[in-house]
Amino acid sequence: MRIPPALVEATSQLIESVPEQALDRLLPLLDREAIDDWQAFKHEAQRSMPSQTDLRARVGGFVDTWQREAPALPPLQVLGAIQMAAHTISRERRRQVLELVGTGPRSALPLRQTAQALRQVIDEARQTLLIVSFAVYDIPEIVAALTQAIARGVRITFIVETIDRNTANPFDRLMALGSHVRQRIRVCEWPLARRERNEQGHYGVLHVKCAVADERALFLSSANLTQYALTLNIEMGILVHGGPLPQQVQHHFQNLIEKQILVAAEPSHPNR
Repeated sequence: MRIPPALVEATSQLIESVPEQALDRLLPLLDREAIDDWQAFKHEAQRSMPSQTDLRARVGGFVDTWQREAPALPPLQVLGAIQMAAHTISRERRRQVLELVGTGPRSALPLRQTAQALRQVIDEARQTLLIVSFAVYDIPEIVAALTQAIARGVRITFIVETIDRNTANPFDRLMALGSHVRQRIRVCEWPLARRERNEQGHYGVLHVKCAVADERALFLSSANLTQYALTLNIEMGILVHGGPLPQQVQHHFQNLIEKQILVAAEPSHPNR
């Protein structure tokens, strides 16, 4: 039986968005001749996923598409399709390519420039883009890349530090992005109330600087999203394509959001 294009696409998205370890929990449920009760099967499939993650919603969406597009399609055929596609994607992900990236005075070792690497990750995004930074200001070329990503339909999440302006809305920390970008992205913060303190009452800061595109490309750097960091400072980082790291970083921050350690913010002035 031919698999409808919509189900092919849903299968591809399932494999790309669900880690291999979690996918292995789903596959045994497909080792059957037919599905008699779709709601019971959907519930069982979702419960096979780890709790406190968005994986249950993704699996539920896949089952809904299957029921809508091809309810007579045998589970064993779907199982075979998933296993073949997962093998191909897994092989591609293992082909990891690493590049050293830097900013500052040139040495005898030629390095990819920080701004160039960050721009590449943004330009490669087609579905999702995660950016984490301690500081964000004076970055017109990055704003241009983000504007183009939004036009492509990329869903962008920014996680930004707000500790030095506790009473300010996190969107105020992103004024450099311009209103067009800020109104079209999701912004998350690490509230002071959610931070652990040591015996002296001191708490940590969100100091990560990274970008992840489609869980396939990762840029991890010492550089903030500032003009100095992208052009003048001595900074260093690594650009990763393939392998498990991009997906692991994406899922790490997604889990922090789902556990409400990182909290989504709303603009205080939506029209600004």
